[in-house]
Amino acid sequence: MNTEEYISNIMTKDVITVHPDDRLQKIKKMFEEYKFHHVLVLEQGVLKGIISPMDLIPSASISSHNNDDQIKARDVMTSDPLTLLADDSVGLAADIFLSNRIHALPILEDNKVIGIVTSHDIIQYCFK
Repeated sequence: MNTEEYISNIMTKDVITVHPDDRLQKIKKMFEEYKFHHVLVLEQGVLKGIISPMDLIPSASISSHNNDDQIKARDVMTSDPLTLLADDSVGLAADIFLSNRIHALPILEDNKVIGIVTSHDIIQYCFK
C-alpha cells in the first residue's frame, strides 16, 4: 500500500446528502435502500454534519416520545465532522480513523464536499 496516495484517488465521489431539516424517517429509508453507512448533512452546499446508523440508536429513546417524522437530521448528526482535503494522503486518513475511532471522513476542496472516504475504502485499497 502506498500511504502517500492521494485520498481523492480512492474516495467515493457520488455522495448522498441530506438537509439538516430532513426527517429521521427519510434518513432511515435511505440507509435501508442504498446500503451505505454514512450520509453527509449539507445546508446550501456547506457541510454541517455526518450521520451514521450508530447515530440513530440514541434516537430510539427520542422516538418513543415522538414520531420519526418529528426528528430532524440536525437532531442526530455529528456536527462539524473531521474532514480531509483532496490532496491529503491515504496514510493520513488511516491515522485519523485509528486515532479518533471514526469510520468516515468528508473530502473537501475549496470548502465544498467533493467526496467521502471510509475505513472500508482504505481496507479495499490495501487489498486491491
